[in-house]
Amino acid sequence: GRIEGMIDNMDSVDQAIDIILDTNRYEEIIYPDWFGNELYTLIGQNKPYVESEVERMIKEALAVDDRITDVMDFLILDGEEEDEMVVRFKVITIFGDIEKVKNVRR
Repeated sequence: GRIEGMIDNMDSVDQAIDIILDTNRYEEIIYPDWFGNELYTLIGQNKPYVESEVERMIKEALAVDDRITDVMDFLILDGEEEDEMVVRFKVITIFGDIEKVKNVRR
């Protein structure tokens, strides 16, 4: 029943990416307004609009972490559900590169 240990370097950046991409901006009172993402605003939008905005939104969300130097190599695929898209991308950090996948509802 205890939480022990610490992570650092690549593991901590990977964890921060997951938290940022799983947190809706402006909705969690424990986080400041600049933290999180706005991907939830894509729900109900058409596919071309989502495809044009998802890369920008992910880059903006991750730009708050100064350990991240770039986000690139985006690949947007259809998800299993009709209103879902799968976004694959690479996050360049000061510790190395991390491949990420994010499911986005539209």
